Amino acid sequence: MRSLFLIGIVALILGVTNPSEAEYKEWFTNEMKDRSDSDLMDFGIDLFGPNYVEKETSYTNYILFSLYKTQLPGPTEVTTVGIFNHFFFVSKSQQEQEAKAINLK
Repeated sequence: MRSLFLIGIVALILGVTNPSEAEYKEWFTNEMKDRSDSDLMDFGIDLFGPNYVEKETSYTNYILFSLYKTQLPGPTEVTTVGIFNHFFFVSKSQQEQEAKAINLK
């Protein structure tokens, strides 16, 4: 009975801390800015980033966590998990992994 209660508490915490689409859009835009190397790029990301992320991201809410797939320019798709009010990159698309493997040979 105690373990069922603990599972219920953990599920409740997961559900309450499941980040929203708006939080993802803001987080991903900030990640793009952190990875850019120029002020001009940052300005472009500020202007177009949120709309791009919204347009190019598929979102699946599993109640306890969320899964986001964002298509970047070219063959790159980034998969991100949102859980406990945080986001974690999970994987990049198979096409990008194959391109890196070809470049290593």
